[in-house]
Amino acid sequence: MQEARRWIDRQVCEARSVAPPRSRVRERLLRCGANSLSDAELLSVLVRVALTTEPAMEVGQRIANQFSLHWRELADATLGELRDIAPAMTRSSYTQIMAGIELGRRIALADRPYESVEGITSTDQAIEFCRQAFRRLAFDGVQEEFHLVTLDTKHKPIGTHQVTVGTLDAALVHPREVFRPAIRHAAAAVLLVHNHPSGDPKPSREDQLVTQQLTEAGKLLGIQVLDHIVVARSGCVSVRELAS
Repeated sequence: MQEARRWIDRQVCEARSVAPPRSRVRERLLRCGANSLSDAELLSVLVRVALTTEPAMEVGQRIANQFSLHWRELADATLGELRDIAPAMTRSSYTQIMAGIELGRRIALADRPYESVEGITSTDQAIEFCRQAFRRLAFDGVQEEFHLVTLDTKHKPIGTHQVTVGTLDAALVHPREVFRPAIRHAAAAVLLVHNHPSGDPKPSREDQLVTQQLTEAGKLLGIQVLDHIVVARSGCVSVRELAS
């Protein structure tokens, strides 16, 4: 392990002589885009604070060398672990790196390729889709959020849309607001989705009432409500399946 660490340190020292100043890295990012930067340069931008003992570029290079073959592990690294790799790592730099990783994760989830998802034709498929597409909501949601999944004529997902934030109530989830994205995207059907921050996915009486209300509204609009899925830390359930 120590031999490997010494090898990494040698690579860092060699890189230091050719590494561009962080200000030059920022200028290149603005001029050419973030995709023009190396892993170490991107990390140096997140590190931000250049210390006299170890410049930001060197910190970025050390971390990049350590995690280049398994980037996913960086998301789980503690401040102490990163300080073992780069002693000049500050609390501020650590929080900025973690925030950058989390933002990237959320963007990736929000921009998932719906085109690759097969048509949703069963309760199990609806639950599995929502388990993946709304994972953040299930585990990190601190308030109830109501979302809509729009579907085409083959029941393939078109996109997801947040409708309301707050306690689910039939008086607050108005059909006009719920079906607006579906009408705009010419959806043939929809999935209703909301989370239970408590972690228990068991539908309430209010959940069932909202499902019935929106199903009837969908019939008038010619838009089928396939199901209503409740997502939570302990699992996902179908309101419609439990009601039948």
